[in-house]
Amino acid sequence: MRYLLTPLLLLFSACTSIDYGNHVAGWPTLREEIHVVSTNEMHAACSKYDGFMMVALACSEYYLDDGICKIWVTDGGGWAEKHERGHCEGYDHQGSNELRDIFVKWKKGHL
Repeated sequence: MRYLLTPLLLLFSACTSIDYGNHVAGWPTLREEIHVVSTNEMHAACSKYDGFMMVALACSEYYLDDGICKIWVTDGGGWAEKHERGHCEGYDHQGSNELRDIFVKWKKGHL
């Protein structure tokens, strides 16, 4: 069991690190809509963002045209909400450019 636990901890810790030095230049200020829901509701909203061997603990969705960022969490005010608020503010995970790619794609459609 100990050998299984270590990779799982690494897997979950890797997806919880926001790089506050990795802000998307020009990211708009988004109004946050925080949805504190049951685990089943959160999984229904977030499962489409799960990666290989990943299970979302929360997620955020960006509606840049409307200036809204929807956050789906089960623990209102907890660490997952704080993490997703970081994404709403334009900060990405360490080593990731996913938000930048979303922003660039959106911006190209609006020039």
